[in-house]
Amino acid sequence: MPNTASGYYFADGSTPMSAEDISAAEASASQTVFNTISARSTFGVADLDALAALATASLLPGALAYVTEGAVFYSWNGTIWVQRGVATFASTSVRDTAYAKASAAYRVAGVEALVTADSITYRYSGSAWQAWNSDWIVQAPPTITTSSGTFTTVSATLSFQWVNGSWAYSLVITITTVGSASGTMFCPIPVTAARDHVGVAYESLVTAHTGASYCSSGNSSLSIRRYDGASFIGTGRSIRAQGVVPV
Repeated sequence: MPNTASGYYFADGSTPMSAEDISAAEASASQTVFNTISARSTFGVADLDALAALATASLLPGALAYVTEGAVFYSWNGTIWVQRGVATFASTSVRDTAYAKASAAYRVAGVEALVTADSITYRYSGSAWQAWNSDWIVQAPPTITTSSGTFTTVSATLSFQWVNGSWAYSLVITITTVGSASGTMFCPIPVTAARDHVGVAYESLVTAHTGASYCSSGNSSLSIRRYDGASFIGTGRSIRAQGVVPV
């Protein structure tokens, strides 16, 4: 290929570029790089009111803003700011106050916020906050009742974990002295089942019998009974139940 005065060609590989062409190309490239860097700079703002006040006309999609209240990034998609990651708040009231700013424009379906007071990550459905994910949490000891009679001495521990909006539980009932208790055991739970739920149950100390824990749709109590319809109840027994309740 013959040399040109500049040694540069257009993309077709055969048309030589003049000095003016080269200058124009360099200016265009510099402007493009400048705009890209400017658009993707990271801003720091105090809260959602300050985020809403940012001038966005000159920003290209990909710009980032770190919102101190909530400790979370937002990215500009060309039309709106979109939350990236899980915001963190000390309590549900602090969370609600934060998202009420800027006319709640950024509290949209799918947004998630961790509340450290209860260690639960909540997801906004579009109309309300729903407990969504968490580590295992120990519930206050529940009171175990029966379909007939009462226990003399019984204790229970209930742990739960939120998993993608469903409530997973692990329950251990320890019967020290039966008293007059018989039949089905009942354990209250802090959620309402959206669908019928059937979990598993097992007596681990004496009989090794299996069974089920059940909660019907619309209810907030587990019913625990042996596989054959008989009762798990007996002195010195430990009944373990686990399951995932849709809510």
